[in-house]
Amino acid sequence: MRLFFLILSLSIGICAHSQNKQALSKSDSLFAKGVELYNQGNYKAAIPLFTESDKIDKAELDSTSNRREYSAMWLGSCYYKLGDEEKAKEIDSISYSLPPIDRRVTVKPDSIMSSASNYIKQQQYKEALNSFQQALQSQRELLGEKHYKLWNTFAHMGNCYYYLKEYEKATRYWHDSFQLLEEYSLQYKIESSTVILENLIHVYSELQNYQAKKESLLKVIPLYEKSPKEKATEDLISLLLEIADCCEKLEEYKEESSYLTEASEKLKAYQGENNESYFRFSSVRLNRLRNKLLANYGSAEISGW
Repeated sequence: MRLFFLILSLSIGICAHSQNKQALSKSDSLFAKGVELYNQGNYKAAIPLFTESDKIDKAELDSTSNRREYSAMWLGSCYYKLGDEEKAKEIDSISYSLPPIDRRVTVKPDSIMSSASNYIKQQQYKEALNSFQQALQSQRELLGEKHYKLWNTFAHMGNCYYYLKEYEKATRYWHDSFQLLEEYSLQYKIESSTVILENLIHVYSELQNYQAKKESLLKVIPLYEKSPKEKATEDLISLLLEIADCCEKLEEYKEESSYLTEASEKLKAYQGENNESYFRFSSVRLNRLRNKLLANYGSAEISGW
């Protein structure tokens, strides 16, 4: 299976599909009381407040609203603090173990992100980028320079630069986004981690930066290994072939040999030795590599072939 380039379409809207101001005001009141109890360490008493607030938010706010999940974030954290990690993970599988964010503090950047979302829908990427830059500045002032929430903003800024054909800047912001996910051990929890890396792989291919492409491919492997077994096997074979191609471009022929051999073994185990694609793969690619190794290193160094 080949790698496909995917542009992230993360949920950043802030709209409400039925703006019941009275209900949302009640949610805000419950949220505030819940935060107060949480900060006092009274997690058990905070749970019903966040539960009711979350129920209202889910009913009143559109699924694209980034204000919709704050109560769930605090609710999951309550259960985590009480030692019920399974329940916490069920409520908020991404950030339950991290410090929750007070939505009363992030009103400004959330509003700016909403404007950016509207610009994206209108394909006005310069305007969207300007809004994301303002949101990023506000988030850093309110949450800190390296808060985990910034990964989302970085990812969108990378998208904007991509659409504006500023590929070097796009890769820089995608890299920053993934680096934050790694730092907070979120790369295994968020599907977008794979998408970010696939974006990087695609653009590095276009830029013919094979060293950077190879590094991104190697980071994808542990993410693909967590996929369903059949899909993971197919994707891993594809990844190994992509890495081998990078090694060829970088003239790292011994590494190319290693990755091709690993891909061949996985293909043999997956499809069987009698499968036509296995024979075609083995006879053409591996023999071609063998001749290349002979030409570059001499037969003495590859006697195991």
